[in-house]
Amino acid sequence: MITLHQINKDFSGPRGTVKALSGIDLHIQKNEFIVIRGPSGSGKTTLLLTIGGMLCPTSGRLTVGSRDIYALNNHHRARFRGEEIGFVFQLFHLVPYLSLLENVQLPLGILPGERHKDEEQARFFLNRLHLGERLDFFPSEVSAGEKQRAAIARAVIRKPAVVLADEPTGNLDPQNAAEIAGYLADIHQEGGTVIVVTHGLDCDPYADRIIHLDQGRVISP
Repeated sequence: MITLHQINKDFSGPRGTVKALSGIDLHIQKNEFIVIRGPSGSGKTTLLLTIGGMLCPTSGRLTVGSRDIYALNNHHRARFRGEEIGFVFQLFHLVPYLSLLENVQLPLGILPGERHKDEEQARFFLNRLHLGERLDFFPSEVSAGEKQRAAIARAVIRKPAVVLADEPTGNLDPQNAAEIAGYLADIHQEGGTVIVVTHGLDCDPYADRIIHLDQGRVISP
């Protein structure tokens, strides 16, 4: 489903060029649960953002299905991300002045005449993640675990083919971390492809593969 061929990513720094990714060759099957692990600075987040169409590689080719996503123009690549990719981040990235319900509705766009339908969908996903009593709460009024559950609801509301999670349990206590890993496993069980960057071990029991990065290179398949 996702194929990376000789992906390189360079950044220019005050001390010269930094190679964040170096010759990445990787194939991820549809409905795989992948954990990506490596030391800080190994390129994990860079790889995840590249897979998600957020960070153009310096060279190489990345296809999702039959589409070379970096051959798309910015408009079509943004549309592809909105339709096919769900993102979950360590710092949640919820809009602070919107309620949890409104945050989850954001990817739907709230088109004219669709508000009621969009709200029903958002309520469904929030209830499923045990946030039914927090719909009208703002992010500042809920716990870190509840923020992350709301972020997952927002990521999956459009039923994307791929969910990318960057350290989704990094700011959580062990109980909440285990719950978030379980929710990601549920997405996988329902047919989604899940790719998680993490230092933790919470997602390991659900992973089909654990991929290790070091200095921008895959050191295990």
